[in-house]
Amino acid sequence: KTTFVKMWRQHLTNSGYQTVYFNAWQNDFTPDPLVAIMSELKAIASDTKAKKAFKSALQKGAVFAKAVLPVAAKGFAKAYGFDVDGVASAAVGATTAATEVFEKHVDEYVKKKNTIADFRIKLAEFADEVRGEKPLVFIVDELDRCRPDYAVEVLEQIKHLFAVSGSPFVLSI
Repeated sequence: KTTFVKMWRQHLTNSGYQTVYFNAWQNDFTPDPLVAIMSELKAIASDTKAKKAFKSALQKGAVFAKAVLPVAAKGFAKAYGFDVDGVASAAVGATTAATEVFEKHVDEYVKKKNTIADFRIKLAEFADEVRGEKPLVFIVDELDRCRPDYAVEVLEQIKHLFAVSGSPFVLSI
């Protein structure tokens, strides 16, 4: 299967297609498939314009990266006066604080939802920069060898974030 996919990828490349090969099994050590997929995209950004488009997509995608969430949560908590390095000393106004925190989470959700659309736009712009006249073909190999939770996360990332016109995904499983 992998031999066929690599040979087919070379055929596509020889035919003028830009391709991205993602070996899911080699990357399932990382807790965040988005980081691994984006690293493959970075590798094909060869000229200045493509690098700029990639950087723009990367900035939009940072909202979804798991590694960023703990840092963002800590910053969020500090911004609203929570002592994140120690144990909270008092629970005065807990209901009000909980409501404020929940409201902030709702606001963050709305922001993330809007950012998904922005991310797709930036990703489409990047794909347009690197693909030329033909589609940018994503080839995902070895998904069947991954940890089940990682495989599902890869599929979720592809479905939710990488649904970009002109960039088909081929799953080799």
